[in-house]
Amino acid sequence: MEIPHTLDSIMNADRSALCQYWHDAFDSAPPAKLSQPLMRMILSDNLQAQQMGELDRASKRALKRLQQQIEITGKRPTKKRSKDLAVGARLLREWNGKTHVVERTTTGYLWNEVTYRSLSAVAEAITGAHWSGPRFFGLQRQKP
Repeated sequence: MEIPHTLDSIMNADRSALCQYWHDAFDSAPPAKLSQPLMRMILSDNLQAQQMGELDRASKRALKRLQQQIEITGKRPTKKRSKDLAVGARLLREWNGKTHVVERTTTGYLWNEVTYRSLSAVAEAITGAHWSGPRFFGLQRQKP
């Protein structure tokens, strides 16, 4: 079905025109309490899909998984943590003119022959102040 409306006509339409556009696009009346801004967003998305094609199957599946996760947990997923360092990985960090080498072991992080549970504990031992270990060792970018 070809929709003859333009983005400009959708953005400048009053409620009655939006309802008509909705009926043209979906062959039904819009939900009674649907706000005009949301109607405009849905109609614009529909117009874009008509003109440029819909999402590919992989994108639709990803969105469906996201929707299911939100429905199950009641909240959006958080950013995935970076994978843990492999056992044997070595991190180098210069601090106050001295280079510190930390090695990932099966039980934690080895620095100066002492094993620490976390990189943050190592960073605190090196600096004497609380630090985010991944940030201190350059594994996590600072927020702008």
